[in-house]
Amino acid sequence: LEEFPRERIERSGRRQVVQYRDDILPLIDVGQAVIGEPTANGAAALPTLVYTEQGRSVGLVVRRILDIVEEPLVIKRGSSTPGLLGAATIQGRVTDVLDVRGVIRAADPAFFDHPNAA
Repeated sequence: LEEFPRERIERSGRRQVVQYRDDILPLIDVGQAVIGEPTANGAAALPTLVYTEQGRSVGLVVRRILDIVEEPLVIKRGSSTPGLLGAATIQGRVTDVLDVRGVIRAADPAFFDHPNAA
């Protein structure tokens, strides 16, 4: 979990990126990717979940990070919305469950195919 000040966000081609741990971290706006509305429109800092697999990382920009919890995940209602697996009850609240791999694949189809590519 990270929070990047908006002034640190740069562009590389058509993508937003941030310099992160001596690398360039591509950013995916989860709200834009899933529901078509920018997540952190006008926010001073971008709450970001950094996802890493096989040496490659991507930042998932979210509206806010409420808490980190460990509990069994039971999806009680499926979703037809691309990017969402469905809804679950977490700590007594209905919570949308993100299809992380699906959102990343939609934004960067080669991310999982070429794990060490730049």
